[in-house]
Amino acid sequence: VLSAGTLDEVYLSFRFALADVVTKSPHYFLLLDDPFTHFDRERLEGAISLLKRISEMHQIIWWTKDAKQARELTGIEPTILPDI
Repeated sequence: VLSAGTLDEVYLSFRFALADVVTKSPHYFLLLDDPFTHFDRERLEGAISLLKRISEMHQIIWWTKDAKQARELTGIEPTILPDI
């Protein structure tokens, strides 16, 4: 049995691989909705490093409800949307 963090990591890797296989454009965008919910600190830092490398070639739009995590790990001030 895999942990929730491991499953999320597998799913994220699968999405990256699937995007490479199904797109016909060398430059595509990825939409990720809070993909790091169950990641521990080490796994999170690795995923952010990978996203930064992927973002050199592709646009990544990433939603998260953890503004501190986004700011701390990316160095980008997040856009905070009001609750609806």
